[in-house]
Amino acid sequence: MKLKHMMLCAGLAAGMSFCAATPSAAISPYPLVPLSLSGTMYYCTNDGEKIMGAPINKVSFTTQSLISLLNASPFASNIIYLVTGKTKIPAGSSFLFDVWEENLIVTNQNGFSFPLYGNYMYSGTSHSYDFGYLEIDDDMLIGTYSLNAKTLAGSETDRTGFGFYFYDGAEHETEIELYGNATLSWTYGKAKNGSQTATVSVSMTGCANDDCYVQDYDAVPATFSASGTGSGTITTNYVPLYWNW
Repeated sequence: MKLKHMMLCAGLAAGMSFCAATPSAAISPYPLVPLSLSGTMYYCTNDGEKIMGAPINKVSFTTQSLISLLNASPFASNIIYLVTGKTKIPAGSSFLFDVWEENLIVTNQNGFSFPLYGNYMYSGTSHSYDFGYLEIDDDMLIGTYSLNAKTLAGSETDRTGFGFYFYDGAEHETEIELYGNATLSWTYGKAKNGSQTATVSVSMTGCANDDCYVQDYDAVPATFSASGTGSGTITTNYVPLYWNW
């Protein structure tokens, strides 16, 4: 599990926006996957109180609504500025899933890039932040594959569990932590000079929960799904992928 709630003190957070930063970037050996996600949660506003008839509310979340929560959070907005130089995540941004680093990257077609967890420099010191991740359970990963012994072209299907985490850093926080199962379907082309093309399609469903909150109120996830397909070039020593994870 990645570290959660890596927050600086409130005084530092309030004064961060005047300082530039250079984010650290990891190069993934696997294709990055444009990912669309959605889900629902239930919450009730009578936490810790006896309020007769308080309704159980249902709320939906999507890629865009999670991005909107980050933009609405002063704490997250300060981190976004330090990492990207932008005061807000631009409209039209979406998620890229880094399968290797288990990171979700907010990006757009104009070159904007904000990993949901990472590091930034402030006053000459490196700091960590964590607004979310999508974690493959690589300790319990099974797969089946077919492979041409001469060309190394083939296909592969992997099954595993996953953990999804999101945190907006707001004063009245929204936090989602849930688990489920995932299928990763790979195809890879002929090997040439130690590399080959690869395509991965990701499908995830689940709603088993850990800690979830909607504006500080206890919440229970009801549904979650995420899917996407990405292509790129990998080195041949990663095939079959489940074996070399």
